[in-house]
Amino acid sequence: MASGRLMNLPRRSCGARWTGGSTVDCGGIRLSLHKSAITMVEMLIVVFVLGLLVVLLVAMLRTRHVKQDWGSCINHLKFTGLAFQQWADDNNSRYPMQVPVTNGGTRDFLTNGEAAVHFRILSNYLNTPTVLWCPRDAGRTRGRDFSGEFNNSNVSYFLGVDVNFNFPAMLLAGDRLMTISGKQAASGALDLHTNSPVGWTKSIHNGKGNLLFVDGHTEQSDTQLLQASLRRTAATNRVLIP
Repeated sequence: MASGRLMNLPRRSCGARWTGGSTVDCGGIRLSLHKSAITMVEMLIVVFVLGLLVVLLVAMLRTRHVKQDWGSCINHLKFTGLAFQQWADDNNSRYPMQVPVTNGGTRDFLTNGEAAVHFRILSNYLNTPTVLWCPRDAGRTRGRDFSGEFNNSNVSYFLGVDVNFNFPAMLLAGDRLMTISGKQAASGALDLHTNSPVGWTKSIHNGKGNLLFVDGHTEQSDTQLLQASLRRTAATNRVLIP
């Protein structure tokens, strides 16, 4: 039954008279006391719009997350390059791979094909092995420290082993998941010639990758830019893939 509050409001405004039921007589005009019910079509439109907004929001957040991860990976490479530079500054402008173990380097380990040992020596400059891990690399895990447990499974980047400061365009490091003639390159030593049919897998950055050069700058590249980078070095880049 309609409340007195509903009847008093129209009565003060137009002398309304409640005739019972669901209507009010207001000067000959009947006013309905029922609210308009939402139709099924309107409900479906509302649900569709809300669903569309959710999809757009999820896509936006995912894109932002991917960009943040890519940015983290290339920033990690920059820190790695800085650590190599600092190590070389303390060792007569030579990289660890060029210094024998007896003098504090890692040259003696080049024959075993392991990349992690050449990064571990940077521990005093990197402080944390997290820098050697790309968040987009599902095949690698973040290392907790540089203890004996640190190995290739904690490294996301290949290492250029023949680099020197006279060739600033040579590759010092980069994303590990490369392809040769369309097939993923295996862990271990790999010679990248200026005309090698090299590319990126889609596993980490969807067919793209990050590169670190001897002069310290980094690049985000696709397959064409990767091949152009090799031609620009005008030399064979011997790398270790973890």
